[in-house]
Amino acid sequence: MVCHHHPRTRGAVSMVTFVVEYAKSGRSSCKALKRKIEKEEIRIGKLLPNPFSDDDDKPMATWYCLEGFVIANERARKHKVDSVDDLEGFEDLEEDDQELVTQELFEAKTGKKKGSKRKSSSKAEKKKPTKKAKKAKKSASGGGGGLAGKSVCVTGRITGMTRAVAKAEIIKAGGDPKSSVTKNLDILVCGSDSGSKKALGEAYGIEIWDEDAFFEALGKGSSSSGGKKAKPKSKPTKKSKKVVMEEEDDDDEDDTGEWACHLEFVKGTSNKFWRIKIEKKKTTVNYGKNGTPGVTQPKVHSSVAEAKKYANKMIKQKRSKGYEDKVEEDDDAMDEEEEEEEEVDDVKEDDEDEDEDE
Repeated sequence: MVCHHHPRTRGAVSMVTFVVEYAKSGRSSCKALKRKIEKEEIRIGKLLPNPFSDDDDKPMATWYCLEGFVIANERARKHKVDSVDDLEGFEDLEEDDQELVTQELFEAKTGKKKGSKRKSSSKAEKKKPTKKAKKAKKSASGGGGGLAGKSVCVTGRITGMTRAVAKAEIIKAGGDPKSSVTKNLDILVCGSDSGSKKALGEAYGIEIWDEDAFFEALGKGSSSSGGKKAKPKSKPTKKSKKVVMEEEDDDDEDDTGEWACHLEFVKGTSNKFWRIKIEKKKTTVNYGKNGTPGVTQPKVHSSVAEAKKYANKMIKQKRSKGYEDKVEEDDDAMDEEEEEEEEVDDVKEDDEDEDEDE
């Protein structure tokens, strides 16, 4: 049972409380995983009364990253978080981050009911190999015999294949082609000149294949052993150039782009604004009252496509709550006046030219 009733902002901390927030700096560390918590990353704090201070408004805080808190919460025998209602500040998180926290805590509770080993000295070490073991098992059953039931993302240049051909081959082998890297991805195929997707895949612990393993799974043989999809020996320069150009176009679709929207609240008299912009893989939300700088919240996504998807989702949500697109009527009127003035000036110049000719 969780022992907390009073938010920090409403009085002294006399019991154990929990708070979730975005890290204000990069100075805190996760107690469970012994790693640095980056600025703007979700962190969860366990707040205890400070026995060394007479000021009850300054509790002792122990910080965890989200993954580390899930582990610590599973091990705890008292002072546990049973639901998101036990987390102060939960409502201040963005909607997708609320879903993430809820999902992680729910998974932790489910794992406990199924009999997770409480006596284990390192739950994180046992959890990660289990995930990799499942992927290795899938790979062993599917290697050389198709990609049935697997989600596969291809990045970089694959010998003799355009991105479109690679996706078609994945579907033909029973797989599910993906254009972005997420934690749920099964296999990441990395060709030459692999970029940020490979680093992201390694960070997520995703199984990574080179193109030889990919060709074997397709039943084509390796690219270096003369398989059907190996680079042709005749006219290699022209063929290779075409493939490279198509791959670069595909990468441009994933890694570049810019988009913006400005909304204002029209239901009531609160005079609020909300806007969002995309700078490649980064979204920046800015909101507040008109006439003020407002609050800015940046967020980095795995790809431009994911950033746009997130932006569209947030825009739909805001419009459903009474926000509408900002109308720049004054700017339009000024533009029309400038056009009229230019037309008048042109007429005057024509008249002057005619007078000079006479």
